[in-house]
Amino acid sequence: MVEENRPQNPLILLITDSSYYPVFFRHHLIDYQTSVIPSSFTIKEIEKISPNYIVIDDQNLKDSILTICLKIGEQKSFHHIPLLVISGNLKKPYLKQLTELGVNGVIQEPLNASDLITQITSAKQYNKVEEKLDSIAFSIIEHSSSADLRQRPLLNKNLLDPIYKTIKEKKTLSLLAVAIEYSDRHEFTERQITETIKRVIKESSPLLSLGGGKYLLVLDQTGLKEATFIAETLRDVIDHTMHITIAIGISSQKKPPYANIHDMIFDAKKALLNAQKKGTSIEISL
Repeated sequence: MVEENRPQNPLILLITDSSYYPVFFRHHLIDYQTSVIPSSFTIKEIEKISPNYIVIDDQNLKDSILTICLKIGEQKSFHHIPLLVISGNLKKPYLKQLTELGVNGVIQEPLNASDLITQITSAKQYNKVEEKLDSIAFSIIEHSSSADLRQRPLLNKNLLDPIYKTIKEKKTLSLLAVAIEYSDRHEFTERQITETIKRVIKESSPLLSLGGGKYLLVLDQTGLKEATFIAETLRDVIDHTMHITIAIGISSQKKPPYANIHDMIFDAKKALLNAQKKGTSIEISL
């Protein structure tokens, strides 16, 4: 009898020269697979493995860890993969450098089971945000232009024609990627939160609800200064009326201008994740 194919557990790629760390990971992260490669790795090796998470032990990479994180962050195929670093260096300047290079978390050395699980779980949440926004970027489909974009779950190619025209003509355009700490415990429903956001932005501005308190706002003919003002207004309204934590990432038309909306969505998503990692409410993609 042939066993049916079952979904494999998420794969963690552990980059380390330690023989102990792989054993520790496999023992405490039983719902994950762990693949190991040495610190002399290449980017092509990572691409062949196709991991769901990348964890780098900086013990033998102290002089090159920042360069490595930068190279990984520059690879488009790794944009959606959470990146973590195992380190005994918890000095603020170093941690800030890692964050600025896109590292999602630092696993403290010596390893602690509770900290390891917490960091992996946090990275998983970042990954969910990225997946939701990626689904927008890569799901632009044909539909009748009579539909209301503000109510559609995915971007609509016909309805995006004005946005494409704005990008082609290199005019002002901004995107807001929004994450609100929504849960069933809050007094307000997600529908009420959505209605509140609609009252802050123009009626004609597309608002896409991704579920779970995640939104994408498309602000046509809106520059960075105005988009920042809208983001600040939205933050203040949500904070003062609903008392719910909100994080916003902003991308805006720049020089040289964006070639397509996919790149704008990626930058807004990256800014949102940086805001969440830093504990700030608003981050701007530069």
